[in-house]
Amino acid sequence: MYVEYQRSYEKVLAVAGMTELVEGSLLSNQSISIRERIVLPLITIQQYAIQTILDKGKDATAET
Repeated sequence: MYVEYQRSYEKVLAVAGMTELVEGSLLSNQSISIRERIVLPLITIQQYAIQTILDKGKDATAET
C-alpha cells in the first residue's frame, strides 16, 4: 500500500510540475506548520489515553 502511495504522490507532483505539495503557497505551508504544532501534542495525549484505557481493560480481564 505504501508503494502505491509513493507512486501516486510522485505522479501528482509530476503532473502539477512541483517538487513538493503546496509548493507555491506560502500561506498554506504556514497554516500546515501551525496545525502540526497544535495537533501533534493532541495526538500524543490521545495515544496515551487509549493505551491507558486498553491496559486497564486488560487488568480488569485478568482479575476475573
